[in-house]
Amino acid sequence: MSASRDLSSLPPDELVRRCVQAEERRKRAESRILELERLLMKYVAQDRSSAVRRELLQGQPLLDLAAGLTPPAPSEASDGGEDEDGSGEDDEEPPSGRSSRRKSRGGRRKLPAHLPREVQDYTLDPMRDLPDYDPAHGYQVIDHDTCEELVLPRPEPKVIVHRRPVVLYTTLDGETRLATVGGISKVFPKCAASPSVLARIAVDRLHNHLTLYRIERSFAELGCPLARSTLCQWMVWLGELLRPLARAQEETIRAGPVRFADDTVVRVLAPGVCDTVRVWVLLGDGQSGREIVFKHTPSRTADAAREILGAHTGYVQVDACGVYDGLFADGVRIEVGCWSHVFRKFEEVALVDARARPMLRLIGKLYAVEDAADEAKLTPKARWVLRLLASRPLLARIGAWVARQRDAEPLESSFKKALNYVVNQWSALKRFLEDGRLRLDNNLSEAEFHVVGVGRRNWLFFGSREGLKSALVLYGLIRSCVAHGIDPYVYLVDVIRRVAGTDTPARELIPSRWKQLPPLPIDKPDRSPAQLAGTG
Repeated sequence: MSASRDLSSLPPDELVRRCVQAEERRKRAESRILELERLLMKYVAQDRSSAVRRELLQGQPLLDLAAGLTPPAPSEASDGGEDEDGSGEDDEEPPSGRSSRRKSRGGRRKLPAHLPREVQDYTLDPMRDLPDYDPAHGYQVIDHDTCEELVLPRPEPKVIVHRRPVVLYTTLDGETRLATVGGISKVFPKCAASPSVLARIAVDRLHNHLTLYRIERSFAELGCPLARSTLCQWMVWLGELLRPLARAQEETIRAGPVRFADDTVVRVLAPGVCDTVRVWVLLGDGQSGREIVFKHTPSRTADAAREILGAHTGYVQVDACGVYDGLFADGVRIEVGCWSHVFRKFEEVALVDARARPMLRLIGKLYAVEDAADEAKLTPKARWVLRLLASRPLLARIGAWVARQRDAEPLESSFKKALNYVVNQWSALKRFLEDGRLRLDNNLSEAEFHVVGVGRRNWLFFGSREGLKSALVLYGLIRSCVAHGIDPYVYLVDVIRRVAGTDTPARELIPSRWKQLPPLPIDKPDRSPAQLAGTG
């Protein structure tokens, strides 16, 4: 009986199951190909073979090069299609541009070892617990069976009463005076909130994306009701208190070699309506590490872009929006293009036009070079050398392919528009070859708006312009903490205490430098379940 007859006799559920299995096998094969390409690029980065480098400089495809280094495996006959080099690869699925990682096996994960343990011993009553026990022979405990249970104690707020002695005394001149001994370093005058309370509200609001009414309810459940207007006022004050840190962050970004920028939309409550405001993220690596700053403008215009980026010089990586064109006209700032945008445009076209698929494969190979550099932990200079050897030939192939396809496409189709996008942005797209510190895409800044998007879905709008300004200051500090692996709550508690009670310069308190400071003594209170929800 033939295979087709065997399949035709199968029930629909079995056919679906076999289709799923075949699709999984295909995906595993593609993942294996990407893994081999990544390993090959790692081999090149370690400078083990000058012949490999010569082949890459000539633009030979990675898979062909790998076949030249190892005994070729038998391959099936080509179906006659042509890819960008006429090698018949059009039937392959486009890679995602990132190597797939093997998923960890399932199973119960052990509880973290750093958590404190409280051992609870169980008493043994042999007559009750041991069936058919004979007291004449006694018993012996030979081992203990242990299991662990995670317990989250409910945090209980407490009030610290500062009792300062009020003294009536007589001076050496015989004058009677009244004095209060001891000073209280309050964050705000006549404000009952401690640094821990302010930090908790800020983290719950902007890191855990809770709405103010939920924060208000959580305090009420703890037996300490706070008005929502009070919470709002405290956050406005806190943003103003920490604004010098945001200015220090931007100075650090300005001093760095590269900065990344992007923008999104939020709404701000106004009388009778909600105004639409553009929020910008500015990200860069200074000498001490990465800093992230959020700013806002009324709209997205060329003047707004100059207001955000006009004080910066050097490389600026943004998308290809026309509002940025004026920034690069004077040559003070150098535009760096985004290959992720190119990939998305051709990915959309590939859904209806298979001619776009070779471009996706070539972009995927550009990202394979970056993956190899990341895995080898190359320095910026070594990454630059690798790009000249591996990425520059790929760019030459992309440029030639785009030119051929553009000349052969007379219509103003979506495919032609994607090709025109590459041609118009070509100088910026190949800029990453100039410096190993540059990136292929602007995904770093785009990813920062994920937290704004999640929060925006919950709280819908900001209550005032002052609230927006303060929230953007706190957003930048919290997101910079996440970038450095710092607990935002611990950071804010410490920084609020230092700003309110010491004269530490603001530039020393930004997240990239904060770890270098000597610790202040701090009695850290129990954290709420919302604060224990992880790092977003």
